[in-house]
Amino acid sequence: MIQKDKIYLILSAFTFVYVLYCCFFNSNLYPISFSPNQIIWLFILFLPILNIYNIIINRDADNRYYWIAIVCNILSIVFIMKTYKIDLF
Repeated sequence: MIQKDKIYLILSAFTFVYVLYCCFFNSNLYPISFSPNQIIWLFILFLPILNIYNIIINRDADNRYYWIAIVCNILSIVFIMKTYKIDLF
């Protein structure tokens, strides 16, 4: 059975690849009607929170899959901010 850390890593890698695809091929990340793109937005927003939560809860366990997933999440957020020219400050 696949463990929770590997599922989060697979979801984070999938969202990162999808964001790269949308950024380089000018696909629409936020459509007007409901589509799978809106589900990707939820993954981009909530997966880093879930990964950080699991790292905090499992301090003594091996957390390398969660850390790799967080790196994928941060990179996807950076690509979205760069593509849509979103400034933090």
